[in-house]
Amino acid sequence: GGPVAWSPRGDLILVVQYLIYRSEGGGLPSYLLGQVAVGTNSFDIPAGTPIAPEIAVFTVSQFSMQGSGSTVAISDTDKSATAVFFGDIDVVNGEIGGGVGW
Repeated sequence: GGPVAWSPRGDLILVVQYLIYRSEGGGLPSYLLGQVAVGTNSFDIPAGTPIAPEIAVFTVSQFSMQGSGSTVAISDTDKSATAVFFGDIDVVNGEIGGGVGW
């Protein structure tokens, strides 16, 4: 999971929402992840969502869905951090607070 965001282009007067799909390639929708209203230009992909080659965002007008979506390739990577430090600034016993750095 994680966030996906986009910058709308062109005239959005007739657009009423965005549909966010997993895509197996070529911008073709394969599984609807969710929908957001126009003016909301991001979506949080739920944790545990099966990986796909792309995420596709489609506009929907009051008449129909866009024929082809805008896509972004997914890169599922795992990274490690070294020299991690954390200074607990919360004074309540049993709670933590503060920044993490590396």
